[in-house]
Amino acid sequence: MVSRKNFVYSIAAARRILGNAFEIVRVERWFNVCLVVFAKCRARFMSCKAFTAHFAAWRKLQAQALTVAPTSNPNAYNVVNPKKETSYRVFAFGKSGVACSCEDAGNQLKLLGHRGCCKHGYAVLSYLGYASLSDYITAHD
Repeated sequence: MVSRKNFVYSIAAARRILGNAFEIVRVERWFNVCLVVFAKCRARFMSCKAFTAHFAAWRKLQAQALTVAPTSNPNAYNVVNPKKETSYRVFAFGKSGVACSCEDAGNQLKLLGHRGCCKHGYAVLSYLGYASLSDYITAHD
């Protein structure tokens, strides 16, 4: 089950940040740091900022493999993952951000509010010429 504790601050994220070099048992968030517990070596603290920066960067990286196609609605786009053969509808709402029909976007909305963006949303933002969600929202204020 996805929760605030394991969504951004996950074992998978810690592995990617650390380069998969260690077997990680668990990740615990403590205020503004995370305790990363390893199987065969001492635990270490990592900055929560490292996890949040990775959270967006990972989705932006995944977005590069997606294909974006505009629809007859000027605010709607179809985003296709050719590898998985999946398709999602993304809406770009200016200062309100972007909305996607995927599970990740739903989890982000539930856990992070409107400041989150899935890989499909980042694909649309890139298609529209924006590097980040905040750049897009600022341009539409």
